[in-house]
Amino acid sequence: MKKISSVMIAGLLLAACASTPSYRDLTPAQREKYERVDVVEGPVKRRHETLGRVEAVSCRRNLYFGSATEDEAREGVRVKATRRDADAVKQLTCRREGISLSRNCWASVICAGWAIRFDPTDSSSSQGW
Repeated sequence: MKKISSVMIAGLLLAACASTPSYRDLTPAQREKYERVDVVEGPVKRRHETLGRVEAVSCRRNLYFGSATEDEAREGVRVKATRRDADAVKQLTCRREGISLSRNCWASVICAGWAIRFDPTDSSSSQGW
């Protein structure tokens, strides 16, 4: 029982220290796709399928590392959308948080939105949205 508890605690600590996914983590093919994944501001005019919610956290782990940034969290959202083979992210929102023991952060920025894939037969918008 004691070993199981130690393993569970170690797993929780590792999960809390998980980093935001980065562009560097993508394969070459995924990097090409990432460059085309846009964040859609406002209503989406093209028919699309919603693939699911994507969320990423930029975390300041301690006092000696840089700040948590919205840019890093937004990049993480786009990376996660790319991994779902999405064309864009809609309804992206970001918020700042203070100290979080569950995330092991002194400060964080959390961005979340919805990964979407456009209907390839619908070209109703000149901007592709």
